[in-house]
Amino acid sequence: MTQLWKGVASLGIALCTTLALGCGGDPTGPTGSLSDPAGLSADLQALGTPFGAAPVQSFHTITLTTSGTPASRIASYLSALSPGGAIPSLRSGTAAGRQSLALAALRPALVGPSFNSVIPPAALGKSYIYDPNAGHYVEGTGSAGPAPSNGIRFALYAIDPLTQRPATPLVEVGHADLLDESTSTTSRLHVLVKGTGSTPFTYADYTIVATSGTSSFSAQASGYVTNGTARLDFTTSASATQTQVVIDHAFTLDQPSVSAHLQETLTLTGTSSAALTLNFSVTRGNETVVLAGTLTLTQNSDNSFTTTANFTVTANGGRFATISGTIQGQTGTFTTTGPGGRQLTAAEQDAVQRMFSAPTDLTDAASRVFLPIEQLLGTGEML
Repeated sequence: MTQLWKGVASLGIALCTTLALGCGGDPTGPTGSLSDPAGLSADLQALGTPFGAAPVQSFHTITLTTSGTPASRIASYLSALSPGGAIPSLRSGTAAGRQSLALAALRPALVGPSFNSVIPPAALGKSYIYDPNAGHYVEGTGSAGPAPSNGIRFALYAIDPLTQRPATPLVEVGHADLLDESTSTTSRLHVLVKGTGSTPFTYADYTIVATSGTSSFSAQASGYVTNGTARLDFTTSASATQTQVVIDHAFTLDQPSVSAHLQETLTLTGTSSAALTLNFSVTRGNETVVLAGTLTLTQNSDNSFTTTANFTVTANGGRFATISGTIQGQTGTFTTTGPGGRQLTAAEQDAVQRMFSAPTDLTDAASRVFLPIEQLLGTGEML
């Protein structure tokens, strides 16, 4: 599932090219307005801050990440939907830069109805440290001591931002425990990410319940992640088959107080087309802003792509902006129409852009939540 999942992460509308801003006709229906565009932009950016803690960033490097699916190709076209300049990404590095350091080697040989343990019995109680000479994790005990008897432990290190590997000389910033809490009927993994010291602070605490088959994967997770100041509580679910990924994420941040709900469905048709349906809502105070719509991409016979977008941003139920258009190869554009057909102000453009980039960043962060159990269940390379 990892490839498709990361494809969805690329699909939540992102990055940094310019959209044509038009006046194009008065849209039908009541119009809405943003009470505080700059405040909305700041709150959207704040949703990712809890993932910035060093132990959390380090834990995210202990995963297998792949790219190159049809879904990932769509990202370059989605970038054109952003109506303004570059936006800072919450990601700690590119997908291609992350490495499979340990978990792939721990995959059980058999996973099925009669085998519900997530962690192979032979690995329980073992700890792993990073060996810079070998370039991967090896069995050993870090400063946090031995692993719990029902799990495995990884020492976590300060990360080199260029390589997304532990920087040398190694500096421990915490440890991660993966605890197998499975039953005879349920595969269940409890993840704890902690800092250093005699009473280490808990930066992440969540539980995943998963079901894995030969061509499908489904999981639900709930818990929290924090940087010590802001805490993000989440409930999230995902399912994937060979042709479709469906996700549902709910986030609640305490500082500032803002909640978000993201629903996405990505459908692949063969190797040449993909379609995304997205609904992303953000509530802050008495205002709810919703981004909803569809985007499709089809590979043409000359290997160019045709991309069609149709999205609407509403504020408290009134239409605030529409984003639509078709790009075929290098021809065409996406156009934004503001409330009443007017052009958006700079602050409104920034707020809309962040509504488009937040699904990418939140999905990318949420996908990392599931990667440990994907790898241990052997589903990381399923697609």
